[in-house]
Parts: sequence; C-alpha cells; structure tokens
Amino acid sequence: MENNKKDFNTQINDLEKKTTEFKAFSDIDNFEEIASQAKQLKVALDEANEYAKMINNREQLVGYEEIADFTSLPAMIKEFKPYFDLWTTVEEWKKSYNSWLNDPFDEVDAGKVEETVDNSIKTLSGVIRFFKSKELSQITKIAETLKADVDLFKP
Repeated sequence: MENNKKDFNTQINDLEKKTTEFKAFSDIDNFEEIASQAKQLKVALDEANEYAKMINNREQLVGYEEIADFTSLPAMIKEFKPYFDLWTTVEEWKKSYNSWLNDPFDEVDAGKVEETVDNSIKTLSGVIRFFKSKELSQITKIAETLKADVDLFKP
C-alpha cells in the first residue's frame, strides 16, 4: 500500500502539471485537440479522485494512524473545471454551428439548437468571470469572442 501511495503521489504531480498547462492554451484553431486533451484529463482526474478515496478507505480499514492527504485532488478538479468547460463548449459550438449551417434544414433540431445556445451562453459567462478573476487575458479573449458569436447567433 505504501508503494501504491508513492506511485499515486507521482501521478498526482503529473496531473497537476497537465492542468497547469491548460493556462497556456490560447489558439482556438486547435480547439478539437485541446478539447480532446481536456476530456482525457477530466477522466484521469475523476479516476484519481476515486482512487484516492479507495486508498483512504483502505487506510482506515487497516487502522493507519496517519491517513494520506489527497485534498489537492478535489481542489485541482475545481480549478480545472473552467478550462474543461471552455474547451468542450468551444468544440460543441463550432461543430454544432457548422452542422446547422451546412446540413439540410429539415434535419436541424430546433430544440437542440436552443439548448446548445442557452448552455453555451451560461457556461461561457461563468468561465469569463473565472478567467477575468485570474487575469488570464488570452483565454478570456477566446471565451468572450465565442460568447459574442453565440450572442450574435441567438436571435
């Protein structure tokens, strides 16, 4: 169990580096690749969080005096969420918008369009506030530009 914890701490450090790298992503033209990385990282973070819970439960079962502290994981997940939300929203918007403009009109689901527009506006408003508070101007600009596109499309 001690070896598993050491390996897991290394994994946590790797996840932390990967989440920090998302601050540098500012090229909206690479949205598909970035969104894919964000989805993979979210899965890895969620799995790591579950693994941390399992380790803590095992430690309690065997009566460890010092339970390992993995509180950095939920904080990391919370800090990464706006990046995940931004890039997955960019991906969904770009693909949906292209589909709406190029697919046959009778195949466009008006309810899905409205839902996508509303969810995009809500999500982007939240991430804009987050990125502004962190003073990440390049990422804020991406979110604001996309929100302006969505707002323009909404009517």
